Amino acid sequence: MDYTHLTLENWGPFLGNQELDLSRDGRRNVVIIYGENGTGKSHIFRALQFALYGQVIEDADELPLSSLVNEIEARERRNFVSSVALTVEDASRFTVQRNLNVESLEGLVRIDSESASLMLEESAP
Repeated sequence: MDYTHLTLENWGPFLGNQELDLSRDGRRNVVIIYGENGTGKSHIFRALQFALYGQVIEDADELPLSSLVNEIEARERRNFVSSVALTVEDASRFTVQRNLNVESLEGLVRIDSESASLMLEESAP
């Protein structure tokens, strides 16, 4: 099973819609995520965990989902969506997407609702 694509929207430090190509080929069989401290590497792994399991566990504790949304968007908009979509290839290609409908009021962030979907895209070669 290969993770091939990750899309983040208003997730952690990633404002707006950001896409990461995780695909590999015969010459590139490892994906390296590199960056300075505080640039979002851990939030990428939290996004993978959230996409797969619907929760994020860190240091044996479940993180509140409200702590994973983009702080800038929370300050500027009262209602917005934070989402993670992970495309996986195996015998077929599918995308799992999880959305958080966020309400932000006077500095308090709360998750209004959550949703998840699984989309079968096509048969993998």
